[in-house]
Amino acid sequence: CQRSYQTIPYQCYQDFRTHFIFKQMIENCDPTGAFKWQAPTTTLAPRTMGRETASAHLIGVAGAPHGAVPPSPLQALVLATLAAAAAAGTLGTASAEGWRL
Repeated sequence: CQRSYQTIPYQCYQDFRTHFIFKQMIENCDPTGAFKWQAPTTTLAPRTMGRETASAHLIGVAGAPHGAVPPSPLQALVLATLAAAAAAGTLGTASAEGWRL
């Protein structure tokens, strides 16, 4: 969780930092606040190196049907956070009293 947290793009942070799931991920994956978000230093778009840009319908998720929409950055973040918590055994449990971490 801590390693993958540091690889999240700044744009994702900028778009979702006020969302409660993103805030929960920050608390879980960087409890000491050691990682500091920094805006990218360049604003130039990546070069295509002479290749045509891939069409949107050609970009997808491995094993997904043709035309399937990949998850949004927030959905991908939630899935990665849940997978990391499940692997670490810290996912929590639901009960009649509510959710327990």
